[in-house]
Amino acid sequence: IRSSRNRRQIQKSAPDTNSFETAPHCPICNALMVKRLARRGSRSGSTFWGCSNYPKCRGTRAI
Repeated sequence: IRSSRNRRQIQKSAPDTNSFETAPHCPICNALMVKRLARRGSRSGSTFWGCSNYPKCRGTRAI
C-alpha cells in the first residue's frame, strides 16, 4: 500500500506564448523573467516575476 501522503502530483502547464512578449527584463542581469508562484511565506499562492537565470540570479518583480 502506498501512502498518498508521500506522493506529490505536479501539474505542468503549457508554456504561454504571450508571456515572452510581455515579460519584463530582470533588474539585476537583464535576462527575461518568467511568471512564478510563491510557495512559502506571507505571499504564498501569489504570482510574481522571477529571473529565468535562477538560481544564479535572484532578481524578482511584483506583478
